[in-house]
Amino acid sequence: MIISSKEKEKRVLEWLDQNKSYREIQDLLHISSRDISFIAKKAKARKDKEKEKKRQTSITSKAYKLFTKGKSLLYVATTLGIEAPEARKIYMDYLDLKGYHHVGEVLQQFDIQTIRNFSKSYMGNDNIIDEKKLIEAIKISASLPKIKQEYNIILPQVQGLQNQRNNYHSQNNLLISKNLELQDGLSLARNRTKEYITELLSKKILILEHLL
Repeated sequence: MIISSKEKEKRVLEWLDQNKSYREIQDLLHISSRDISFIAKKAKARKDKEKEKKRQTSITSKAYKLFTKGKSLLYVATTLGIEAPEARKIYMDYLDLKGYHHVGEVLQQFDIQTIRNFSKSYMGNDNIIDEKKLIEAIKISASLPKIKQEYNIILPQVQGLQNQRNNYHSQNNLLISKNLELQDGLSLARNRTKEYITELLSKKILILEHLL
C-alpha cells in the first residue's frame, strides 16, 4: 500500500516514540535510515521551536508585568535571567503596546548616556520613571506640529498688536508731555492771577485809606 509522505512521517514518529529501532521502521515502511533520521531531526527542531516559543511567551508575559510595576530593565533582565538585547526588545514591545512606540523609536536613536539623561527628567524619588510625567511629555510632543502651526498663524497677529502697543505708547508719551505743558501753563496763570488780585487789593486799600 502506498502512503503519503505526511502519513510516513506520522508513523515514523509514532514508532520512534514506541522505541522501535531504525531497522524495524525501515522494514515496515521500506524507507532508508537517512529518511528516518531526517524526519526525527525535523520533528525535534519543531518541538524545540515550540518549546522556545512557549518559554519566550512566558518570559515576555512576566517582563510586561514587571514593567507595568515600574521595574527597570536591569531588574527585569536579572530577575528573568535574560540578556540585555532581549530585555530591551521586550521593553520596546511593551512601549508599543502601551501606545508609546514613538518614544521607543526616539530612544533607539541615542546613546546610553543620552537616554539616562532623558530618563532623569521623569524619575521620581524612588528612581522609577513617573509614568504620568512621561505621558504628559508624549502628549505635548504629539501636539507640537499643531502648536507650531498655530504659532505661525498667531505670530503676525502678535506682531501687529505689538506695533499698535508701541504706537499707543508713543501717543501716550506725547499726551503726557502735553499734559505737563498744560499743567505748567495753568500753574503760571494761577500765579499771575494771584499776583494781579493781590496788587488790585493793595491799590483798593490805599484808596480807602486816602479817602478816610
